[in-house]
Formats: sequence, C-alpha cells, structure tokens
Amino acid sequence: MIQLRRLVTAFLLGVLLMGGLAWAKGPLNLAIIWHQHQPLYWNRLTGEYELPWARVHGVQEYIDSPSILTEFPGVHVTYNLQPSLLWQLLDYAEITVEERAKGGLYQYIGAVDNHLKWIWKLITDPGSLTPEERAKMQEQFFWINGYMFDDDSNDPYYDMRYASLNAIKNTRSLTDQELLDAAGLFLLWQISPELHPELGIADLRGKSGWTGEDVLRVIAAQHRVLAGVVAAYREARERGSELITSPFYHPILPLLAERGWDEDVQGQLAMAQRQHRELFGEPAAGVWPPEQAVSSEAVALLAQAGFSWTVANDGILAQ
Repeated sequence: MIQLRRLVTAFLLGVLLMGGLAWAKGPLNLAIIWHQHQPLYWNRLTGEYELPWARVHGVQEYIDSPSILTEFPGVHVTYNLQPSLLWQLLDYAEITVEERAKGGLYQYIGAVDNHLKWIWKLITDPGSLTPEERAKMQEQFFWINGYMFDDDSNDPYYDMRYASLNAIKNTRSLTDQELLDAAGLFLLWQISPELHPELGIADLRGKSGWTGEDVLRVIAAQHRVLAGVVAAYREARERGSELITSPFYHPILPLLAERGWDEDVQGQLAMAQRQHRELFGEPAAGVWPPEQAVSSEAVALLAQAGFSWTVANDGILAQ
C-alpha cells in the first residue's frame, strides 16, 4: 500500500501540475486508464481456485486504488474492470446458503483457493499436509511485496516476526507453529495495511504463536474487504470516473475474428455488458481489448456490440 500510494500520489500530483502549467496555453487533455485484470483461476470441475491472486490483489491494490482517488477530487480516471476479475471478486465475497451449509472455510469466505485449502489443513489437521504441500507453503507464503520483511527495517510496516521466518525458511523446514505464523502474517499483509485498524486486526502485526482462530479472523477480514470492492468502484463512478469493460474471458480479439469466430466475440461482449449493467446500472461506453490487440475486423465487432470507444497504442496501430 505504501509504495502504491507514493506512486499514485506522485502520478496524480504530476497530472495536476502539468495541467496547471499548461493552462495558459489551453487545457491538457489526458486520459488515465487503469487496466485491472486477473485471468479466471476457478476450476469448473472442483469449484475451487487453482491460484489465489484475484483474492490477494482484491484486498490490497484493487481496494486501495479507488480509495486513493478520493484524495484527488479534481481528478477523474477510467477504470477497466475486466469481467472475469469481477466475477472472481464477487465469488469470494458471497457466501451462498449452500456454501454455508458445507461449513469449514465457507463459514469465513465465499470461495476456496489452493492457499486457503492448505491453511485450513494446517489449522484443522496439520498431519494431513503432504511434504509437497508443506514445501509449497514454506516457499509461497512469502510471495508478497517484501517491504514488511525483506527491505528497510525502518519501514513503518516492517514486521520482525515475518522477517525472522523469512530468514529461517531457506535453512530448514518450518515447524507447524512457524508455518502457522507464516500463514497468518502472509494473509495479514496481503490486506492494505491502512485497513488493519478498522478491520480490528492491527494487533496481529508481528505476532508469534498464531492460533487457528487468529488466522480465521484474518480470513474473515479479507472477506469484509472483498465484499466492498465493487461498491468502491461504483462510488468512484458516481464521483465522475468512468468504468469500462472487456470481453468476458480476455480473449485476443483479432485471433478470433480472423478465424471467423464472430459469435464467440459477440457472446463474450454481451456477457461483459450484462455483468456491467447488473453491477453498475448501465452498459459500458468503452471497452479495453485484451492486450490492446485490435484489427479492423475486431473493431467492427466492438462497434456492432454498441461500444463508443476502445484503446490501442501507436505500435499496434502501426502494424
């Protein structure tokens, strides 16, 4: 969060400054588009997620961005909210009646991914973890921005316990308790640190001797954050920012168009607009083509779907 805040603050201040300097010669027209996308990690066969990244980014960057924007009421930006990302965020946020009846992790969050599954085993039956799962946990539970354990110890968010576990993990296998501490701190620092106090989890920073209840507290806190992400962008739209969409599953449009798969393109665009209307009250005027890949045929399909504008760059258009 602190790096993102510095980056975005510097960028937006630069925009305001450039606008001010250019005012005498006429206003500077600058469109800022934040492309927010995660591929679909959900496994249709298991109903679970193979990787956790929609959840992980949902509780920090995707909630931080509209929050930071409120500090600059004169700046209006465009957010591209990719449909499969929104679908996953909503899945994590909603605990259905059927899921609640299953119990287990579904008491705390609306979807299960590989990391959460391992953590649940660690809490309830650590002996059921395979050596491979333990090795992956020991490695992957430090896959996070390193400012809280691997950079400047003077950073306000530097976590001594997490740093000590990071130092140990390359020398030997972590014990059950050390692995539980790593899991708890991994989940904790995924969440935007500025939200810790209001979520009631700031007391867990630097903690040794985590319990299963502590870890489940953090998972429940992540659920609370995820439940507010879409609303945060709805509020950004009400303050003057624009929300746009993409084809639902993020396909490379020219590849589909050149093979005559127009119906697939049209179907994914229709799915995207249906979701956008349901979440934000109206269809999107703009569309971000995946990887900014466009062609004459692809743009024609976007126009047929009712979109007013799209995005590309000089390099692509030159081709």
